[in-house]
Amino acid sequence: MTGRDVETQLRTALLGEEATKLRRNNYLIPVVVRYADAIRKNPAWVSRIPISDGKGLTIPASLLSRIVEAINVNELARENQQPLVSVEANISGRDLGSVANELSSRLAKLKLPQVSAWNWAAKSPARKGHSGI
Repeated sequence: MTGRDVETQLRTALLGEEATKLRRNNYLIPVVVRYADAIRKNPAWVSRIPISDGKGLTIPASLLSRIVEAINVNELARENQQPLVSVEANISGRDLGSVANELSSRLAKLKLPQVSAWNWAAKSPARKGHSGI
């Protein structure tokens, strides 16, 4: 097994591989199969990606590579094909509703492109995963 073998397997696991092409009108659209972002961006999962040694054994990626999380300045986060900026914060001493109201009020004063939108999601000890504020 070579470094290139490890790289190829990691690239396929993280970036996907073209499985086929789908014909739409006069266009062939590549269909790429890959893991969901939630899995691919989880360092714990990435470190356990099984790498085949070509002889039937699998070895966790963490034993063959150094896993480092880095941000590429040219990489844009997207959700449903739309650019995404994620902002997280911890609040203390205020209720979630008043913080959401204040943020909505401040965001409404900004001059944003017409296609801009924002959504709220919250996690609290009492209501984990509550969304839709």
